[in-house]
Amino acid sequence: MNSRLFDTVLWSVLAVTGLAVLWLLTRNIMAIPHHVPLDPNEGWNAAHALAAALYPPPQSLMVNNYPPLSFYLVRVLIRHGADPVIVGRWISIAAFLCAGAGIAAVLHALQCHIRGVACAVLFFAAVLLVGSNYVGIDDPQMLGHALQLAALFLLLRERPMASALLFAVSLFVKHNLLAMPLASVVWLLLLDRRAGLEFLLWGMAFALA
Repeated sequence: MNSRLFDTVLWSVLAVTGLAVLWLLTRNIMAIPHHVPLDPNEGWNAAHALAAALYPPPQSLMVNNYPPLSFYLVRVLIRHGADPVIVGRWISIAAFLCAGAGIAAVLHALQCHIRGVACAVLFFAAVLLVGSNYVGIDDPQMLGHALQLAALFLLLRERPMASALLFAVSLFVKHNLLAMPLASVVWLLLLDRRAGLEFLLWGMAFALA
């Protein structure tokens, strides 16, 4: 297959994938205002955002093992009577779009070709929209990913302190998103041990602050 034919086929596949992603994203956005549960987690997340005590006492029948920042964010945004589930869904959509932009920014910083950037962003979007229900539900997952991609971009731009801060914040949004910060630490340690140790110490300091 010659280069011109390959490019034609590739851009055709990307165009079809882009249209499918756009249709699926539109479907998810149109579902946001409906007062029906899109996922079992939505009710729990809304209840935590509304709870006077975010972490109930041990003897309580209600349990919250999630970090607090996403609930605080929703609580701030619903002060004027907005529905916490609807607000959480809009945050998820915005975070999904920011995560896609973050992937593009990271790959651009790595000097990837535009074809690689388009493939990566569309693959990310298609996999999430087809294989999961995280896009557009009241859940902190997408917000955590968006923050970590922003942190990775800052790290590639040689701003380790700001990157460590965002990684720490992301773990107070979703506690199990450990792969990217750990991989970033290992990469820096292999590249420059002193820079890696400084980055690790900054991250630990922000997490414990």
